[in-house]
Amino acid sequence: MAEHTKHHYIPQCYLNYFGHLKKNSRKNKKEYFLYALNTKSLSSYTTSVEDVCQINNFYRLTEETVSKDDTLNPLTLETEI
Repeated sequence: MAEHTKHHYIPQCYLNYFGHLKKNSRKNKKEYFLYALNTKSLSSYTTSVEDVCQINNFYRLTEETVSKDDTLNPLTLETEI
């Protein structure tokens, strides 16, 4: 199983509720997009739900924490809780 690096601090199921379904989505996978605003340049754009409200490795445990407990791995928060 490949490691996930994009960890959402707002669940994607919530973001999908506010999103719009892509017309050219694959049959088996629904893909959503949102309208976003860049507050610095005051420009708007569309972006995938997968790319908003996420921080790379946000839920990843540090190696120091993992070394203290044999039952943990770096992705315990993401995969097991």
